[in-house]
Amino acid sequence: MKIERKNNEIKISIPEDLIDLNKIQDFLDYIRVREINSNSKATQKDADKLSEEINLSWWENNKHKFDLN
Repeated sequence: MKIERKNNEIKISIPEDLIDLNKIQDFLDYIRVREINSNSKATQKDADKLSEEINLSWWENNKHKFDLN
């Protein structure tokens, strides 16, 4: 593995057979979420409320897919 800093970028080289590409994408997604969150002015309470609203909406739109009888 190799890490370089050049022109205000960090480049990481990893042998292709060392790790699955999906794992690398998951890591990059995590870094992106952290970056977005660092600029957010939302509180944990705001995030919890939004999460609850999303979950309720999802359930209302998908409950017909589950046979609960």
